[in-house]
Amino acid sequence: TALMMALFSGNFKIVRILLPHCNHNIRDSNGNTAFIIAAANGNTQAMEAMLDAGHNPMSRNFEGQTALHRACYYG
Repeated sequence: TALMMALFSGNFKIVRILLPHCNHNIRDSNGNTAFIIAAANGNTQAMEAMLDAGHNPMSRNFEGQTALHRACYYG
């Protein structure tokens, strides 16, 4: 999604614009939500904004990993 691409690029300005207009529960081909992608990329600003928007921080990808798992894996 556009939100996921903005997270991968680290463009928080675009993330902030897109956040109110998108479905946070959409998953990529690995089952990662935008929140999990933000955690894997260390984008804490985006994570805080998504939590404020009501995103579930305990969502899991298809391997059963949460955002915390991905953040730890990627350091």
